[in-house]
Amino acid sequence: MLLFFASCGDDNRPADGATPTVVVTTSIWADVVGEATCNLVAIETLIPVGADPHAFEPSLADRHVMDSAELIVANGFSLEEGLIDTIESAHDSGTPVFYFAEHVDTIAYSTDDDHADAASDEHEHEHESGDDPHVWFDPTRVAVALDDLAGHLIDDVGLAAVDVDRCVAAYQNRLGELDAEIEAIVDNIPPDNRKLATSHDSLGYFADRYGFEIIGTVIPTPSGLAETNPAQLDELSHIIEATGVRAIFTETQASDEDALALADRLDNVAIVALHSGSLGDPASGANTYVSMMRSNARLIGQALAEANASSPLAVPDTESANPITDPIAYWVEPFTDSAANRHAFVAAFLAAITTSLVGTWVVLRGMAFLGDALAHGVLPGIALAFVLGVDTTLGAFVAALVMVGGVSLIRSQSALPEDTSIGVLFVGFLALAVVIMSSQSGSYSGDLNRFLFGSITAVDNTDLTRQAIAAVVALVVVAVFYRAFLVLTFDETLAELLGMRPKLAHGLLLALMAVSIVASFETVGNLLVFSFLIAPPATAALLVHRVPIIMITSMAIGTLSVAIGLVVSFNHGTAAGATMALSAVTIFLAVLFASSIFKALTPGDR
Repeated sequence: MLLFFASCGDDNRPADGATPTVVVTTSIWADVVGEATCNLVAIETLIPVGADPHAFEPSLADRHVMDSAELIVANGFSLEEGLIDTIESAHDSGTPVFYFAEHVDTIAYSTDDDHADAASDEHEHEHESGDDPHVWFDPTRVAVALDDLAGHLIDDVGLAAVDVDRCVAAYQNRLGELDAEIEAIVDNIPPDNRKLATSHDSLGYFADRYGFEIIGTVIPTPSGLAETNPAQLDELSHIIEATGVRAIFTETQASDEDALALADRLDNVAIVALHSGSLGDPASGANTYVSMMRSNARLIGQALAEANASSPLAVPDTESANPITDPIAYWVEPFTDSAANRHAFVAAFLAAITTSLVGTWVVLRGMAFLGDALAHGVLPGIALAFVLGVDTTLGAFVAALVMVGGVSLIRSQSALPEDTSIGVLFVGFLALAVVIMSSQSGSYSGDLNRFLFGSITAVDNTDLTRQAIAAVVALVVVAVFYRAFLVLTFDETLAELLGMRPKLAHGLLLALMAVSIVASFETVGNLLVFSFLIAPPATAALLVHRVPIIMITSMAIGTLSVAIGLVVSFNHGTAAGATMALSAVTIFLAVLFASSIFKALTPGDR
């Protein structure tokens, strides 16, 4: 047995006559490697066409393929974020790895210093020295890297040097022709129009090679998993207006919701989707690296060649206001200067109202664990609805009801404690969501990020309507069933004796929890809605004791958390949903600390 395992790390070269296997991370590099080898190797592509390389997570089958291959070809510089550890482990087990980005002249990602400062270190995802990983957007750099790839194909894969040299040279000539074709397209764009606004920072090498200026990005980091905030969108809208840019370039494999929200603020700004991190299907005209680059160049050329260039204007000063020296600007301008920010506040305010009304009962009845489970339990419904192309809100609500029903069923059919059944379903639903999403090859990762962390910067009238309906439903149900909820909270047996049907009341309360979570996931996200469901009511319970006053106080604290979170997000460039949630938790801790000191100073009142 030991000899068997020891043999797993031996030379991976195939037996004589067998076709060698090269594992490639993305469809783009798979096409490049196939052309550079004249398809003399069997290529296994890990990340499916249409999927975001930043978000892909490997399976056990993927690891097996890596271990069995003669060579792994990856981009590097942490582009394939979910594959980093697996690739390194496969390399440690004996499979050679070639990183394209390590064999070209790299550039730092192209957003300006202000944007870079606004992005957190976490969102930089450890790109070496801030290097931009999207090296394939310059075909001349790809051509240069092929010389080093050739050595690995000969030494590690075992291809004949004469075959590799012939194939690589032929493909380098094709890339030279592609470069000349793109330059001809760019020549038709007036120099003053060569300005790019993008959804995230992926076109740096294209801009560097062909003389464009990137004036700003919706998500100012190289990673598609990062998120924007109101301040960044507001600043970028001013820059676009000042420079006369007439197009925002998004990516086919990532969500364009934030870019659409930005375009809604502006006049005559088009959204143009490019293939960036993945090739397209055969019908897209971008199913090879050469055709993808040609298609992108043509789309950029069409969008900018006819745009009305304007002379550079003064870009409004977007430096953060000082809360001490200029409190009015700090606290008021985030909402007076932007209708989108006002929409964000209204949506978050309605979410705080709904979660405060429901969360009061969750806190008083000790149902926090169930609330947390429900917040995560809606994810498989969202994932399945997204895959099927139906309303994700409907999918989330169905999943929440199934979660509630499952908890009740396990509780009624076994002697297990309720928290055990909740924990089992919690893990099961979360795992199911990951399985559903990992089994798909479509463009879902950007939307998944929005579901998890919210998209307060992209709130529209539909979101506001949904939030308002949820708030009204919560208010009506709590008002009508207040007495039943109250008696159930403090004495379930008494509720039964008084004929208040405690099981029905309990079911209604669970349904209200589902409504509040589902209505809020687009605003603050599933992973953050739990803080609004718990923190403001828990804070209110420290301050007051009557249930109606707890609800009112909770709504006030929730509203304050929303206001503080959005203002901090706007002025300091932090993620809006997380900042609101952190504000709610911070207020709770501050009240808890203050109440502890007060009790210590007034021992007679204990």
